[in-house]
Amino acid sequence: MKTMHSRESEKTPGLANPFIVGNPVPPTHFIGREHEVTTIKQNLRGPGKGSSAISGGRRIGKTSLLHYLKSLEATQDWKALETEHVFIYLDCLSISPFTAARFWQKVLHLIEPFANAKVKRQVKTLGTKTRIPNVDIEQLFDELADAGKLVALLLDEFESAISDTRSDSADFLNLLRSLINRPLRGLALIIAGRDPLHVLCRDIFAPGSPFYNSFVFVPLGLFSRAEANELIDRALEDTGIVFDEDDREFVFKISRGHPYWLQLACSHLFDAYRSREYKDHHFDESIDRQQAKQYVEDKFRIQARPHFEELWKTCTQEEKRALVAVARRSQEQGLVRRIVAAIRYRKLTREFNVDLDSLINRSIVVKTDSGDFDVFSPIFARWILSEGRKL
Repeated sequence: MKTMHSRESEKTPGLANPFIVGNPVPPTHFIGREHEVTTIKQNLRGPGKGSSAISGGRRIGKTSLLHYLKSLEATQDWKALETEHVFIYLDCLSISPFTAARFWQKVLHLIEPFANAKVKRQVKTLGTKTRIPNVDIEQLFDELADAGKLVALLLDEFESAISDTRSDSADFLNLLRSLINRPLRGLALIIAGRDPLHVLCRDIFAPGSPFYNSFVFVPLGLFSRAEANELIDRALEDTGIVFDEDDREFVFKISRGHPYWLQLACSHLFDAYRSREYKDHHFDESIDRQQAKQYVEDKFRIQARPHFEELWKTCTQEEKRALVAVARRSQEQGLVRRIVAAIRYRKLTREFNVDLDSLINRSIVVKTDSGDFDVFSPIFARWILSEGRKL
C-alpha cells in the first residue's frame, strides 16, 4: 500500500493530528486491554461482586482504563443486571492533604446524585461531620445495597491514599476491606496504582487478613503488535495518511508497544508526513523515509527527556545498576565490547533478579522472545548510558 506523502498534506493543511499524547484516552478511542476488561467485568458482575487492583508503570494507561470502565455503566448489558451498578471515579491525588475524613466527604458528595431519598438524608447528615464514624459509613453502603445499588468506586493514584508514615492508613484500609466484604455488598473497589497492591501495602501494618487478599490483581503491560496496529488504524482512519509496514515496525521498535510512547512516536511521524517539517525545517516535494525517522527520533528524544529523568529518579540504586547493565548490553558496538557487556549483564541480572522483576512490572524493562532482558526503548537505553548515569 502506498504511503500518503507530502502532496496529500498540501490538500489538507489543517488536518488535525489524531494521536493522543499527554492526556488519558477518552472511552471512544479506547483500544485493546480485552483480557483485563473482561477480568474486571466478570469479577464485578459475579455473585461475589469482587474488587480489582490495576497496576502498571507511568503512562501505561491506568487512568484511561478506569475511564473506559466507567463508560460501561451506560451500556445495555450493565443496565440489564438486577443490581444497579453506579461507577464513581475519584483521583486520590485530588484530595490534598489526604485524610480518611476528606476522602469520605468527597465520596459522599459523589454518591448523593445517585441515592434515593433516605440515603440522601443520611449523606447530608454525615456531610456536616468533621469525622464520620465507621459504623455510619457501613450503614450507608448497606442502605445502598438494600436499594439494589452497588457503588463501584474507581480509585486512581491509590498510592497517594496510603502511607506508612500516616497513622490512619491501617484504619483506612481496614474500613475499606470491611465494606467490600460485607454480606450486602454495597461497595466494590477498582483501584489503580503504579505498584501491585501487595507492594503498596507491605509497609503498613494492619491486623488480620492482608488488605490485598480481597482483590483480583490486574497488571497492565505493553501493547501487542496487533493492539498497536489497531491503535494506528483507528487513528489514521479518514485522514488520508497511511503508515506502511516499515513505518509501523519503526514506531513499535522505539516504543516497544508502550501506549504513551507509541502515541508519541506516531504523532511525530504523522506530523512529518503531514507537514514535511524536518530537522532543518526544509520543505521538499518528496519524503525521505530516513529523514522522516530521524525527525521523529529527534522530536521523541526532546519530549521524552523529562519523562526519562522521572523514570530514572523513581528507580533504586540497585535498579539503576541493573538498567545500566541491560542498556549497555543492547547498545555496545564491536565484538569484544559486546562480549564484556554480556558478561557484566549476566552477572548483574542474576544479582538483581528481584529488581528486574520490579522494572518489568513497571514496563521499563521487557523480556524478549529469547528470554533475555532489554530496556523498553532503544532511545531510553541510549539516554541511560549517555545522561542517566550522570544524575
